[in-house]
Amino acid sequence: NYIARSSRAWALYQMGRYKEALAEYTLVLELYPGDIEMRLGRAYSLAGAKRSVEAGIEFREVLKRVPNERRARAALGLP
Repeated sequence: NYIARSSRAWALYQMGRYKEALAEYTLVLELYPGDIEMRLGRAYSLAGAKRSVEAGIEFREVLKRVPNERRARAALGLP
C-alpha cells in the first residue's frame, strides 16, 4: 500500500540505499503519478545514485506541476 511503500522508500533513502529507494519511489509513482513528494524522493534518489541528468529531468517534472517548489528549484540551482 501507499503508506508502506512510501515509508520504505524514505527509509532506504535515509540509509543511503539509493538504488533500492529509487525502485520503491518508482513503484509508488506508477500508481500515483501526480504525487509530488514521491517524485521529489525519486529525483533525490537519482541524484544520490549519481544519475544527475535523470535527476535534473525529474526535478523539472516537479516544477512543471508546482512551479515554485523550493526544493526542486534549489536542487536545480534556481532562485
